[in-house]
Amino acid sequence: MKEKPSYALHANKARIPESSSKVKNTMHVIKVTPTKIYITLKALISFAESLTVSIMVLFMQSRGLLFVDVGMVFTVTLGTLTFLNFPAGMLADRFGRKTSFLAGILLTALSGIVYVISFTFLAFLFAAFLEGTGGAFIKGALQAWIVDELKASGQEHLTGDIFGKGLASYNLLTIPAGMLVFLMDNFVALYATKTAIYFLMFFVGVFFMKNNFGEKTATILRFPKKSLVYLKQTRELWLLVGMISILWLCYDVYFLTWQPIMVQSGLSGNLLGILYSVVSVLSAGIAICSGKLSSKVRAHFLLFSAFVSISFGFATMNQAFNILMVCFGLFLFSVGEAIFHPIYGRESNKHIPTEIRAATVSLLFTISGVIAMMGQPILGYVADVYGVKFVLLNGALIAIIGVILALLGLKR
Repeated sequence: MKEKPSYALHANKARIPESSSKVKNTMHVIKVTPTKIYITLKALISFAESLTVSIMVLFMQSRGLLFVDVGMVFTVTLGTLTFLNFPAGMLADRFGRKTSFLAGILLTALSGIVYVISFTFLAFLFAAFLEGTGGAFIKGALQAWIVDELKASGQEHLTGDIFGKGLASYNLLTIPAGMLVFLMDNFVALYATKTAIYFLMFFVGVFFMKNNFGEKTATILRFPKKSLVYLKQTRELWLLVGMISILWLCYDVYFLTWQPIMVQSGLSGNLLGILYSVVSVLSAGIAICSGKLSSKVRAHFLLFSAFVSISFGFATMNQAFNILMVCFGLFLFSVGEAIFHPIYGRESNKHIPTEIRAATVSLLFTISGVIAMMGQPILGYVADVYGVKFVLLNGALIAIIGVILALLGLKR
C-alpha cells in the first residue's frame, strides 16, 4: 500500500512539501489565486474530455457495440456517478475537498487506460465504472472547494460569476482539443492523450490547491441529518432537483444523437472535434454573461431561457435537412446548457453551510442522477428501433418539462 501523501488528510490546509519551495515562489510571483486555479482546472478538464466526447460513440461502435450497448455504458457511468456522488461528497466533507478531487483525478486517468485496451462490452462497462467513480469524487469536491475559498475571502457574492467564467474556460479549451482530434484522427491516441492530461491535473492539484477544507467532525458514510433537513425545508432545492434531472435527460439525448446525425448529414468523423469546439466557443460568451446576470436577473427566468433554447435546439436538429441546420440546433443546445450551469451552481450553493456543502450538493445530484440514469437504456433502445431523429423529438418534449418547472419558480 502506498504511503499517504505529504499533505494532511484532516488538516484545513494541505501542507506543501519543502522540496516544492520553487513552486511556492512561482505562485507568489504570478499571484496564483483559488479562482485562477479553479478556472485552470476546469479548462484542463475540458481539454481532456473534449478529446473523446466528440468520438466516443463512434469509438465504441468501432469496437462492435450497438446503440443499446452504448446506452448501457453511459448508464453505468452515470449510475456510478449518481450512487457514489453522495458518499464521495461526505468523504470530501470529512477528509477535504483537495484530497477527494485528487482521488477522482487518478481514477479517471485509470479509466482512460482501460478504455484504450477494451474490446468487449464488459470491458467497456468496467471502464465506465471507473470513470463514474472518478467523476463522483471530482464533481462535488471541486465545486465545494471554490465556494469555500470564495466564502473564506468574503467573495461569496461572486459565485455565479466565477461559475460562469469556469464554464467559459471549459468551452474555450475545446478549440485546441478539436484541432487535435482533427489532426490525430486516431481514437486510441486521443484516449491516451486524455489520460496524460489527467495525470497533469493531479500535479496541478497537489501543488496549487492550497486549502483542503476537511472537517474532522463530518460524518463518514452515514446520511447527515443536516443535509436532509436542508432539503426538506427548502422547496427551492426541489425545483432545482427537477430541473437538473431534466438537463441530465437532455444530455442523454444529446450524447446519443449529435455524432451519428452529423455523420448521416455527410460530415466526416475527424471533423466532429472541430465542430464541437466551434459550437462550444460560441456558447462561452453566453456562460460569462449568465454568470454576471445571476446577481441581477431572477434565476428562474434565466433557467426558463435555458430550457427554451435546449428544446428549440433539439427540434431544429430533428427537422434539419442539411449540416448547417444541425449545427444551429447544436448551438442552441450549447447556449441552453451555458445559461443553466452558472445559475444552478449559484442557487444550489446559496444556503448550504460549509460543513455539509459537498454532501448536500452531491445529494441533489444523486437524486437527479437516478432519474436521468433510467432514461439512458430506454433512449438507446429507441435510437436502435426508431432512429436518432425520433430521440431528438423526445428530447424537445423533455426540455419543455424543464420550461414548466422554471415557470413554477417564477411564480413563487
